[in-house]
Amino acid sequence: MKKSLLCILLLIAVFLAVPAYAAGPQHFIRDYNGIEGTPIGATDPSTGNFTTLSVSTSKVTRIPIPLTSVVVDGTGPITSATAPAVTTVDTVGAIVWDNSSEVAEIQFDWYPDVNMSAMSLNLICTSSHATGTDNAVDWGIWVHGNDLAIPSVTAQTGATLTSTTLDATEELVTLTLDATGLAAITAGTSAVTIGVWNASTDDYTLEIKKIYLEETRSY
Repeated sequence: MKKSLLCILLLIAVFLAVPAYAAGPQHFIRDYNGIEGTPIGATDPSTGNFTTLSVSTSKVTRIPIPLTSVVVDGTGPITSATAPAVTTVDTVGAIVWDNSSEVAEIQFDWYPDVNMSAMSLNLICTSSHATGTDNAVDWGIWVHGNDLAIPSVTAQTGATLTSTTLDATEELVTLTLDATGLAAITAGTSAVTIGVWNASTDDYTLEIKKIYLEETRSY
């Protein structure tokens, strides 16, 4: 008799515990390591209703551009004898335009990821002149693909530097691809040429010591 009563009590306890989970399963997303993370939905124990949560995932990937990999428009691969030239400034490598009369662009390749949703181009710059407002950069893209007409440049918005100690400190210049540029690209299919050139107004150097892309990928 005692055993039967104990069994009945256990069944009642199990029955009362089940409804909180019976109305619907718990759903989980996994992080990039395959580990279960934040639930994308949850069951309300009081009502048994399952509520879906909104989840948005994006990732920013940095893509470095080696200075020696660029091509000088009208010349070919950059060297220590081209204009601009690749050399060393302040004991580190740099691409250098000697003055405002040197305006030939440097070009390099970018292959947008299929999930690409945004891109910014980042340049770490210095000069032999302190006043950054005398220095400026401009840029554009050329989009290539199968059966496309030979592309012309899709112009982008450049930037004037702002540092007042550009001969002693570095300035990070960020150039963001605009809506026209994004619309011209078929992510995952297009191959893109990026061109950057000197738009300065002084007779001092413009020096680029690092180039990297930040590509936002949305999933």
